[in-house]
Amino acid sequence: MKLHGIIKDYIKVNMTVFVITLSIACIGLAQVQANPEKQAATLNEVGVKYLYETWANALLEKDVKMWQKLTSSYQQRKIRNKLVSKKRNFPADVFLGAPPNLINLQNLKMVSLTQNGVSAKALFFGDLQLLQKVESKSAQPVILVRQSLYSIDFYAESGWWKIAQAGIFDLRHQPELKKQLLQYQFEPIKLPIPQKLPELDLLVDEAEYIGNVWVKAKGVEVELIVNGIRLDSVADAEVVRLILGGLKLGENTIQYRVKAPEDNLSNLVEPMIAAIEVFALSEQRGNKPIKLWSLKTDQKDELPSIDGFYTTVFHLTSQKAATL
Repeated sequence: MKLHGIIKDYIKVNMTVFVITLSIACIGLAQVQANPEKQAATLNEVGVKYLYETWANALLEKDVKMWQKLTSSYQQRKIRNKLVSKKRNFPADVFLGAPPNLINLQNLKMVSLTQNGVSAKALFFGDLQLLQKVESKSAQPVILVRQSLYSIDFYAESGWWKIAQAGIFDLRHQPELKKQLLQYQFEPIKLPIPQKLPELDLLVDEAEYIGNVWVKAKGVEVELIVNGIRLDSVADAEVVRLILGGLKLGENTIQYRVKAPEDNLSNLVEPMIAAIEVFALSEQRGNKPIKLWSLKTDQKDELPSIDGFYTTVFHLTSQKAATL
């Protein structure tokens, strides 16, 4: 199989991208998406490195204005929704915590740059070294992972390129692909990219109470909608999803759909597992979460709604809320 095809399949199927984008403000985001996409100027390797390093340094230095200029509206909206769902302030709390792992591109080889004037993707290969602040550059270099790939996605907004997301493609368990990349002469590799900008997520309300959903899915995919807001689906994994928009005092609604192979719910038997639990979280350190609802095994025998979702109402009572 040609290297082009291997990389395309690997990115599509096997890679987990650790998205490291943050955001600053969402004023006017809807207007950006409502207008037809205006194509940006053609990117080259120098431009890619300049944009990424300026964006990364803005993050390291907590430069709000520069960060706002270089971060896509799509990512800004996602981060804003997560912050307000945790009862945090936006954009004031964007830079809380340690900065994400940012990569020094200078010693990497760019093996792909695909663009269409609306979106672009750059792919770098080499030893992924941590990007350090200016005052720390005399320190010993920190290698996060050797001989792996680093991907950077760009979106064009009003004719200007902005960072959409960036992430590490760890090749430690892909020796064949790594070997071919080391031997490859680095001819241009074209990768699939979006032909239009993604729609912005809905702007969620600030949370009254913080909540999350624990999901365990084995052999199935679980789709979730809580209080009308869709969460990321879970397939063959055990994860916790933040409830976007939070929980309300009183009645709350959860909709879920369990998709077995061939979308046949009658196949939901061992070893397939679909477990869901909803919790209200305390803002006070040390207080335990309160379980509000859980999926019962016999509920899979209920008739779903016409779109295949089960709908259930659960309550956060004043008594329970007083303990949060």
